Amino acid sequence: MLDIWYEIHYMAYKMTSRTNASEARQALRQLALKLPQVLQAAMSVRGEVMAASLSKTQKTCGKPNCKCARGQKHVVYQLSWTENGKRHSAHIKAGELNEIRAVVGRYRRLRQCRAELLKTASEGAALIDALIDALIVAAPGKTSGSKS
Repeated sequence: MLDIWYEIHYMAYKMTSRTNASEARQALRQLALKLPQVLQAAMSVRGEVMAASLSKTQKTCGKPNCKCARGQKHVVYQLSWTENGKRHSAHIKAGELNEIRAVVGRYRRLRQCRAELLKTASEGAALIDALIDALIVAAPGKTSGSKS
């Protein structure tokens, strides 16, 4: 009677494991479809990049007859970056704004691709762990009476 109980529970365990393994494989297949898209997005970035951030601020110049004294502040663009552990910033001229936006934007896109790649790799590792857990069987142990 105990042998039948054991067999039924073992079969149920195996079915659950196979279902979990199947789900893990399906999720891995979906992840495998996503990976080329992430890599292609990174490879499609062309041109120079700049590890910096661009911000837009509004300031007053202090001249009493200027429009900014009446509330229409001057728009100023500032570029900020870190170099050798020290934070730097510079004002951007109107003629340089489009190019700076482009190189900073390409850098941001590459960083997003990198983050997505790391997320995908982490998900893949977790799914492989789940697949291992679903398929793993116990190693045969010593039985009483066996000689080593």
